[in-house]
Amino acid sequence: MGWQRTSHLRQPARSAPTISRRKIHVPTARITFINDSRGFGFLRPDSERDPDLFFHASNVVDFDSIVVGDRVQYEILRDDRKPVGRQAKAVAVQVIGR
Repeated sequence: MGWQRTSHLRQPARSAPTISRRKIHVPTARITFINDSRGFGFLRPDSERDPDLFFHASNVVDFDSIVVGDRVQYEILRDDRKPVGRQAKAVAVQVIGR
C-alpha cells in the first residue's frame, strides 16, 4: 500500500470571527492606607461584600502620586496556595479620581 495522491480542493473562505460586545466589570475602590517607605497599601472595594485588598507599589501605575482617598480601578490576582484572607491582592491599580 502506498501514498495516494489527493486533489487539492479549495476550502470555503472563512469569515472573520464575530466579536460580541459585552460589558466587562472593572472593580473600583478607594485607597485606605499607604506605607510609602515600604511600598504597599490597602484599598477598600466599592463592593461592600469584599474585604480590603493588599497592593504592592510595583502593581500601581505612578505609586508616588497616590494618596489615601483616591478612587482606583484594579484587577484581582488570586493565589489559592496562600492562607485564607491573604489569597487575593490588587494588581494593575490605576487612579481614576480623587
